[in-house]
Amino acid sequence: MVDALQRNNVLGNTFIILTIEHGKTWIDRPGMVAGMSIAYDEAARLPLIMHYPRVLPSGFSWQSGVRSVDLMPTIMHAAGLCGRLGEEFSDRSLIPDLLGDRDEWRREIVIQNIAQRGIDGIPYEERALRTERWKLILRDFPARPQKRVDELYDMSSDPGETANLLADCPDVAQRLAERLARWGDAHADALSVKLGQRAMI
Repeated sequence: MVDALQRNNVLGNTFIILTIEHGKTWIDRPGMVAGMSIAYDEAARLPLIMHYPRVLPSGFSWQSGVRSVDLMPTIMHAAGLCGRLGEEFSDRSLIPDLLGDRDEWRREIVIQNIAQRGIDGIPYEERALRTERWKLILRDFPARPQKRVDELYDMSSDPGETANLLADCPDVAQRLAERLARWGDAHADALSVKLGQRAMI
């Protein structure tokens, strides 16, 4: 595709975005079915490559969190249409941060997972909130909650998410749960509100 664009002298005027769908974790974790949980980083972190030499810098490797919902505002911004869509929409474009070399976590990332397969024939859902340092995973499985425990990880010291710190850092969990509940309220996600409020008790 790139060769064809180059042959037709339009490569420099084409915004190319390459990413993928999340996959399986390939790691046996408690309460999972066939590795189907995107709350963990081995499934939630996806490759994202953008090429648009008219606007974007080349050879830049971004380290901070990116939300897939920010891709549409980024495309609209590159097309010169972002300003027509309101300030909040414009603020979600990745282009200002890329041009300003602001490789930093400006907002948390919420991971929404609706499982394709149930556990013991019973459906379950989960939400995760990720900041630069922390990740809180909250789960809804009322039939057998002991099989779907909530989790808190320090991603700076434990990027493999192996040590659940939920019981050790209740203040952190409470703060993140409040943020998840606020996000759910702002985005009409009743499950985020429910799980966040439950974890604040």
